[in-house]
Amino acid sequence: LFSAIIASLTAIFKYSSSMEVHFDTENYVTEEINVDETKYIYCQGDLNMNNLIWTKNDYVYRVSGLLTLEELLKIAKTVE
Repeated sequence: LFSAIIASLTAIFKYSSSMEVHFDTENYVTEEINVDETKYIYCQGDLNMNNLIWTKNDYVYRVSGLLTLEELLKIAKTVE
């Protein structure tokens, strides 16, 4: 299952929290989700290109791909 998820993965981005990070949400529906004391921003694209954005340990992360919310969350929980 995990290898199938990785095959659909476009990218994992990691930014320093001191950087200014921009994400164009024009063609996305956004939703704030709280899981295990972490706040995520889920951006669902009109072509199934979805993104999950969150902060952890002074970094901003974004997972982007042709993945469901559940798949994005599984990946996010493994990011260090």
